[in-house]
Amino acid sequence: MGGSPGERLLIAIRAGDAAACEALLASGASPETRDGCGQAPLHLAAHFGQEEICRMLLRFGADPGAPDRDGRSPLLYAAGQGHMAICSLLLRRSSAGFGVSFAKR
Repeated sequence: MGGSPGERLLIAIRAGDAAACEALLASGASPETRDGCGQAPLHLAAHFGQEEICRMLLRFGADPGAPDRDGRSPLLYAAGQGHMAICSLLLRRSSAGFGVSFAKR
């Protein structure tokens, strides 16, 4: 695989290759790299329904509320494809950013 670590990470996500994603992230690929459409790795993983990769990206510091260049969050990508488990994961990880509180009152 050629290109920068970030480009290789985006390719691995598009391929659904969790092992390659983990290796790239562990070796320093940024979970906040962007493609030509302003999509971060978490946008792509959410769109393709890759829950394991979404969890991994969050563990490596991906911002669950980061917008793409059109202002869409990874949550919107997941919801648009009907990936409810990923929607739930993203909401739990970014509740402060969405004005939602899961704290008991």
